[in-house]
Amino acid sequence: DVSLVLAPQSRLAILGRSGSGKSTLLKAMAAQIIPESGQVILDGLCSRQAVPAHWLHHMATASQYPLFFRGS
Repeated sequence: DVSLVLAPQSRLAILGRSGSGKSTLLKAMAAQIIPESGQVILDGLCSRQAVPAHWLHHMATASQYPLFFRGS
């Protein structure tokens, strides 16, 4: 079970071992998956009613598979 309440303009870092559910949590927070139970609410809007583009406007992620470009 996870319960988070974040103040406006706050930042959150999600850390954990491989397989602990970090990516799944981020996908649920971005409305890319719908939880089987419980709910994800952002700005008072439930993920079941959300337009993912609206939610993604409020999020930024750093992938666990960073990409490097030539010359970097």
